[in-house]
Amino acid sequence: KNKQNKIKKHKILDLESNILMIGDIYRDEIAEYYNLAEINIAPSIIDEMGNVDGGPVSTLESMACGKPQILTDVLGMSRFIKNGVNGYVIKQKNIKSLSLSILKLVENAKLREKMGINNRNLVINELNTKKIGKKYNMKPIELGYVTKGPRQVVMPFLENGKKVVYRP
Repeated sequence: KNKQNKIKKHKILDLESNILMIGDIYRDEIAEYYNLAEINIAPSIIDEMGNVDGGPVSTLESMACGKPQILTDVLGMSRFIKNGVNGYVIKQKNIKSLSLSILKLVENAKLREKMGINNRNLVINELNTKKIGKKYNMKPIELGYVTKGPRQVVMPFLENGKKVVYRP
């Protein structure tokens, strides 16, 4: 019944004409979908149990594809977003700020492009595996991806001679 209500709301709001609802995609298709988008929006919240949805993987992936970001302040990635430079950080559950941030970017193609370039450069120059590994005294030995099935990134590192696997 809850799913039916959501579907009914989507039809009433005519979201299908403005938003592409994709569902699960394969790892090797992700960049294609990010490149279809104009903006990455991650309005994550902390629920009543303390759980946080969303995460850095989709943010980093879309930044690498040169997309401006709109994130809530509950994600760790928000510390890399400078308002007006490479995106906007908003308070969770603040629909007005979310709407205004989206409108600013939807109405200004030059700003979207500038922010996207800034994000791409940030990922290449500061948020790559070598820089992050160096910061934590780790050496990346390979970067592997699961390409069949739902998205998952596996990044093995050597830390003090021992293999450590990070799975976001």
